Amino acid sequence: MLFKKGVDSEQRKINPNKMLKKDLVWLHTNKCASHNVFYSEHPACLWKDLDKGFIKPQWAEKIAMFDIEANKEFANWGYVVAYAFKPLDGEPILRKINPKGMKNDGDWDKHMMIQLCKDLRLFDRVVVYWGKDARWDIPWVRTRTLYWKSQALKRKDYEEAEKLNFPEYMEMFVYDLYDPVKAKLKMSRKGLGYVSRYFGIPAKETWLDSNCMNCSMKGEKWAIDRIGKHCVEDVETTEGLYKILHPFTRQGRTSI
Repeated sequence: MLFKKGVDSEQRKINPNKMLKKDLVWLHTNKCASHNVFYSEHPACLWKDLDKGFIKPQWAEKIAMFDIEANKEFANWGYVVAYAFKPLDGEPILRKINPKGMKNDGDWDKHMMIQLCKDLRLFDRVVVYWGKDARWDIPWVRTRTLYWKSQALKRKDYEEAEKLNFPEYMEMFVYDLYDPVKAKLKMSRKGLGYVSRYFGIPAKETWLDSNCMNCSMKGEKWAIDRIGKHCVEDVETTEGLYKILHPFTRQGRTSI
């Protein structure tokens, strides 16, 4: 669980001088479950209610790093080979395309997109690198999800279409690390691997080449496994860089 500036989860202290206005308003307008008193007057109750799951302040978001690996530049020409989440300070979650499905049923990444819609809803915010609107990861998976949803609706398979419920506007948020790299740092190159290695964060240890990508398109397991490993490394690298840079920017309410 991540707390924004002004809230120290370990010492269980609140510093209003460092909090955002919306968080101060929240403390002054929400009451504790036990005494019906504003949290600004009963800060001890804040932690108790938070631990019990009675409340979910905006600064208690569930955050995960997110990365995809696809086999083409454009989503209408290719499909997602693997994607990974890494909950902040948690274990990575990896999903890979099923080689059998590629060869037999021709559904390609449909089942992955169904699973992705479930996985996304486990979190309040995803952290990406060059992945928000008009960039890579989010537009890619949105395109593939909407494609499979349109196919399901064409077949009048409304149950399947319902499962392809990609988060809509303001249902969850995205934080693109490329933005603080560009705005807050002065680097000669801005790729994730280059910037991360500069700060001593391991990056891009499993390299992908054209042979690996071509073999993955034929459904060869070794290639898909290698791409999945690369994907996990990317979210681990993203987390390391996120911990360095996020204190210098405001994580706004940028919709996924």
